[in-house]
Amino acid sequence: MKLVWMSLCAVALCCLGLCGPARADVVFNYVGVPEPGSANPVNAGQALVYDIFLKESVTPGGTQELINNNGGLFGAGFFVITNTPGQTAITGVNLNTNPTTGFGTNAGPAQKNFTPTMARGEEQANGTNGNVLVSTTDGGQTFTALLGTLNLLAGAPGSSTTFMVEPYMFAPTGAFGGSGVNGNTIIADASFTNIIDADVTNNTELGGPPPTYTGANSSPFGSFTVTVQAAVAVPEPSSLVLCALGGVGLAGYYGRRRRQSTSR
Repeated sequence: MKLVWMSLCAVALCCLGLCGPARADVVFNYVGVPEPGSANPVNAGQALVYDIFLKESVTPGGTQELINNNGGLFGAGFFVITNTPGQTAITGVNLNTNPTTGFGTNAGPAQKNFTPTMARGEEQANGTNGNVLVSTTDGGQTFTALLGTLNLLAGAPGSSTTFMVEPYMFAPTGAFGGSGVNGNTIIADASFTNIIDADVTNNTELGGPPPTYTGANSSPFGSFTVTVQAAVAVPEPSSLVLCALGGVGLAGYYGRRRRQSTSR
């Protein structure tokens, strides 16, 4: 009887929503990945390039991947920021305008800008090349779509600078050009019978019931850290002179010892 009562209580709690939300089998977030030659540690003053991706993580055995199965990415936006000014700095941002695998010519200069501490980019698929699809390299658990690239200039020796990669709605509005609203990273089919906002959890603008997923606004923001190698200590000229004099002195001492030993 006691076990039955406990089971009934558990069911009641779940019905009230006290046992937590249902598991989301798909999670979206934005990440930055260094291109070859830009991985840590880097040298002070080195030019770096990081790829900015939308990542779609799929739980094995759970809900199917959403982007490719719902028409691809019609548009996407991202925002990158660091709270460590004066170290590694942003020097440029580029959008994925590839006509085959990217967003085409619609991803133009007007949708991007940057300062040394933040950058934003927003793009929309060109109607001539269709929506952007995601690809996987691990057998279907992680899917990525290249949104653009970030140019950086490595800071002072020994410095460490962390950058956050966030949804576009967090980009400042006004002169910087951010939107301040959702509706930037959109999954849609060709007829727009269903539109899914990848930033907003369990959201659909049109069509049937929303799929179950965790939007990028509710996921841990992606981040990456640029680590600059410490400077190599170079001996001062006076130290080199002292070392040379010491070497000459030791050579003379051992020379005298050798002569003394041979004269005996």
